[in-house]
Amino acid sequence: MQQSKPDDAKKKYSLPLKLFLFIGIFWTIFIVFLLSWAIRSGDNMIHTRTLTQARAFLKQIILTRYWSAIHGGVYVPVTKETQPNPYLEVPHRDVHTEDGQLLTLVNPAYMTRQIAEIADSKGSIHFHITSLNPIRPGNNPEDWEAFALRKFLSNESDEYYEWWQPDEKEEKTFRYMAPLWTEKACLTCHSKQGYAEGDLRGGISVTIPANGILSEKMLNHRLLAGSFFLIWAAGLSGIFFSFRLSKSEYMKRSHLIEELETALKDVKTLGGFIPICASCKKIRNDQGYWDRIEQYIGDHSDAKLSHGICPDCMQKLYPEFCGEVTGKEKPDKSKPHGRPWWDEDRLQAFIESERRFRELTELLPETIFEADLQGVLTFANQKAFDVFGFTRDDFDAGILAFDVISEKDRDRAKKNLEKILQGEAVQDNELEMKKKDDSVFPGLVRISAIARDNGPAGFRGLVMDITEKKRTQEFLIQNEKMMSIGGLASGIAHEMNNPLSGILQNAQLIFNRLIGSIPGNEKAACDSGTDMESIKAYIEKRKIGELLENIRISAIRATETVRSMLDFARQKPFVPKPVDLSVVVDDTFLLLRQNRDFKYIRMIKQFDPDLPYVLCEGNRICQVIMNIINNSMDAALEQWGTVKDLVLYVRLTHEKGKVRMEIEDNGPGMDEEVQRHIFEPFFTTKEPGKGTGLGLSIAYFLIVDLHKGKIEVQSTPGQGTTFIVTLPVEPSH
Repeated sequence: MQQSKPDDAKKKYSLPLKLFLFIGIFWTIFIVFLLSWAIRSGDNMIHTRTLTQARAFLKQIILTRYWSAIHGGVYVPVTKETQPNPYLEVPHRDVHTEDGQLLTLVNPAYMTRQIAEIADSKGSIHFHITSLNPIRPGNNPEDWEAFALRKFLSNESDEYYEWWQPDEKEEKTFRYMAPLWTEKACLTCHSKQGYAEGDLRGGISVTIPANGILSEKMLNHRLLAGSFFLIWAAGLSGIFFSFRLSKSEYMKRSHLIEELETALKDVKTLGGFIPICASCKKIRNDQGYWDRIEQYIGDHSDAKLSHGICPDCMQKLYPEFCGEVTGKEKPDKSKPHGRPWWDEDRLQAFIESERRFRELTELLPETIFEADLQGVLTFANQKAFDVFGFTRDDFDAGILAFDVISEKDRDRAKKNLEKILQGEAVQDNELEMKKKDDSVFPGLVRISAIARDNGPAGFRGLVMDITEKKRTQEFLIQNEKMMSIGGLASGIAHEMNNPLSGILQNAQLIFNRLIGSIPGNEKAACDSGTDMESIKAYIEKRKIGELLENIRISAIRATETVRSMLDFARQKPFVPKPVDLSVVVDDTFLLLRQNRDFKYIRMIKQFDPDLPYVLCEGNRICQVIMNIINNSMDAALEQWGTVKDLVLYVRLTHEKGKVRMEIEDNGPGMDEEVQRHIFEPFFTTKEPGKGTGLGLSIAYFLIVDLHKGKIEVQSTPGQGTTFIVTLPVEPSH
């Protein structure tokens, strides 16, 4: 027995330790995954920024060339650095001013080359104009430039870029190239080469030194690694302390179960002579208490009980056998009658064992029960009555153990019990338990057989309510989903920004070139055989200006939506600041417009003038409003099948240092029972798979716990619902 205790302790210790190791390994893998994702995202952001820089620089060069081309070049004084271009064969290449100064014509190519020389002298970004068929030999392409030009020529790509480092000793660079297409203004210099308008004339390459960019990338890697290491260490410390606490509770519970089993063994092996009067039963028989003990012992053990006669009853019932017994005389224990005797120590041991058994069963926070082979419950602690809702009368009338298990799990429970009674080892079972009122909850059931010499006499076990554990698991899973959705929304928003900017910019350019009063427009119209008045008349008649304005407004609206998505998706520490709540409401409506059903809802806003600022975080209040409105829409769709008749009132008022926001609808409403649970996590009235039950609980957390405000609901079935949110005013107001 002395050698078995360390082994038992190791077994008890192994389960919490395995759980700790599993959670620790999972946490480590999760942090490593997040770190790799963050590093990859940071690298992509740096790459995108470098590419954007190269594109912007090239765009400036192309705009400069375009300006020079539409003006036919620029005359500049001839200097040592700026000599007449020998490759430019046009009339009036060199002219003299009235005061005799010699000027030479600088065409776009010559201008680009000189700008490139200045950039090289400054030691910054290098760029190069080149072509597969250059006029000037110095414009011959390098190998990579020729490769890119051939891709442009075959329409495989409209730009080319790469990171490049010839060897370890040289600096790494980012190389970017875009094509130059022949325009009408270019034919003055290049028509003799056989180019036509729209042909690929060449390209411009941009080379950016990358040492600074790479240093920034490595610094970002180190910062991310350090930050995630601290998060990992903090999480692991929390897991460790939780393990220490759970191990202590686990060992304490195991010790209680051992004491309970010892007490049961003491009671069930009790035999011999019981010190209680067979006639009056005066010893501990208050309200039939001793009778119940005898009944229980007789039904659940092989104990043989007998009774003696107390002296008073002996004197009353059998006076003829009761003689004088002096203080010097001792009773004759061999006679069947006379003053009784009993083992007082054994009586006290039995009483103490029975008391310890009952107290231990009542201490445990789980349901403790025993049943016979027919499944009838023969014992249950008070926790069982509290959890399942049965009364003592129900118990005395007889309760089948399988009646407290839902029908879907009943057959599985019976099969497991058969295995246990046959001596097989069966792990704890997770079953759906049923209360007296037919409500159900998830329970973890542990059962063992009651063994006797002639075989099993029944079974005993305990039931643990794991509702909170299941809810916690579901909350963690849902939280991970919400984090993933937030990251996805942020990524989509970033990807949408560039094309939206392009739409806005090009819409403005089209508007300027078609409608704007620009000299270049008049010249282009004249060259095309028409005039701007005719073009404007056509545009006005076909309402092209209105269409362009619609494109611009739609792009601006989409840009605002992207901004709202980014604000909503960003996960930041709670940093409240003074916010105009009316602006938050308007931003929320802008975001909700993306819901196809929202456009059918009639919105009525009623805002007090001169509302004070509220100390809050705008995106979190936006989330609260969205959750409430989505709840109203879902209720209308579920009851009516449409939201076309739904009307929403949003009111903002100021009262006693607080701003009060009311969101009222004319929807189906809810009863008092639903209102009592509406802010509880995972509570939902929707069908399985159509709702998580987290929206309004998150709203409650954001308002009450985070912003120290208040949220309540008022509703009447068939008459609509009103959510009332109050938030403290910013102190300066």
